[in-house]
Amino acid sequence: MPSRSPSTTLKANRYLSSCTTASRVVLRKLGASYDPTDAAAAYNFIEGKLKQNEYVTGLIHIMKPGGTEFHAGNNTSAVPLNRIPYEKLSPAAPPWRN
Repeated sequence: MPSRSPSTTLKANRYLSSCTTASRVVLRKLGASYDPTDAAAAYNFIEGKLKQNEYVTGLIHIMKPGGTEFHAGNNTSAVPLNRIPYEKLSPAAPPWRN
């Protein structure tokens, strides 16, 4: 095997690093002991996974029975926002829109 100088090896490694764009998606189920009704635990779980460069998706937290539903507590619209005209979403339209 031919020997390489350190600079040649460094150039080769830089090339491989810049040319390799491998991606990987890992799917995992939550453990049986995970309690989706514990909001603090859900937040801590997400924070812990972010520190490991992992992104959590899916249903991580559900409201306990009898709690205030998000939309009721925040008085959100029953109509999807993409169905509401701009003028109604932004009643004080900027002057350049006229």
